[in-house]
Amino acid sequence: MGKQMRNTFVMIFLALCAMMLGGCSSVPTVTDEAVVNEAKSFSPPAEGKAHVYIYRDGWLGRRINIDLFLDGNPLGESENLHFYLLKIDAGKTVHLETNSEFGNNKIDIETENGKIYYVRHYTRFGLIWGQADFEMKTEPKDIEDAQESIKNSEMSVPSI
Repeated sequence: MGKQMRNTFVMIFLALCAMMLGGCSSVPTVTDEAVVNEAKSFSPPAEGKAHVYIYRDGWLGRRINIDLFLDGNPLGESENLHFYLLKIDAGKTVHLETNSEFGNNKIDIETENGKIYYVRHYTRFGLIWGQADFEMKTEPKDIEDAQESIKNSEMSVPSI
């Protein structure tokens, strides 16, 4: 094997290592315990506000961080057993997007005063690699499960 070919293999190997390590990056978390405890208490929003919890709790694709977007702007990465709490002006339509195999998947939420919304961000098998999507939780049992999952998760810092 020639020196040029060996250098090419070394460069490919280093690039693959960098990609694998990059996929394991950690999402910044909220360190203020009072803020986290308040978020996990699920208290009603202030007048004129609505709360949107976005959480991820599945085993499939749990090592992969997936980009989230709020109204077209980067919100941050979704990581398994992490959540975001968005305090939104009531009456506003929130547009959430996530990267997926064949383009972004979206969900729109028309917020109402004093209401709390629970959105599960999940991954599933795709044709080539995993797909990501959203699922709104509205049934009492589903909301209870969402709250339990959020209580067992870390709070992520939004990049907005």
